[in-house]
Amino acid sequence: MKFSRTEQRRADCISRVILPKGALGGTTDDCDLGAEIGRQFSLTPWWSAIITRIGIFVVWYSPLFLLRKLRTFGGIAVADQQSILERLAHSPNYWVREMSMILKMNACNAGMSGEAVMRYLGAYDFGQSVQLKRSRS
Repeated sequence: MKFSRTEQRRADCISRVILPKGALGGTTDDCDLGAEIGRQFSLTPWWSAIITRIGIFVVWYSPLFLLRKLRTFGGIAVADQQSILERLAHSPNYWVREMSMILKMNACNAGMSGEAVMRYLGAYDFGQSVQLKRSRS
C-alpha cells in the first residue's frame, strides 16, 4: 500500500511528537519518519497498513473533537499534540486506543531503523568483531 505524500507528512508530524528531535542522541533528527513509514508500508499488503492509515486520519482530525478547535493536529501547539496523543492512548474505546498504540509502534520502528541509532544504542556490535563462544558438549 503506497502512502500519499500528504499521509507521509502527517505521519511525520505525528511521529515527531512521539520521537522528537534530539531523542536518542539526535540520531533520528535527519530522518523523515513519515517517508520511512510510507516506505515500510509500500512493501506490505494493503490490509496490514490500513489500521495505520486510519489511525493517521483519526489523530490528524482529533483536535476538532477533543479540543473543540477548528485546527488539525499539525496546527496546534506541541503541548496540545502531546495531550491529544495521551488522551487517545487512554480512550475508553478499544479501537481508538489500539490505533494510537500502533502509530507509536510504527513511529519508533521507523526511527530505530537506521544504523546510526543502532550504533548509539550499542546494538549488534556495529564496528566490532563478534566472537561466539563454543559451548562444551
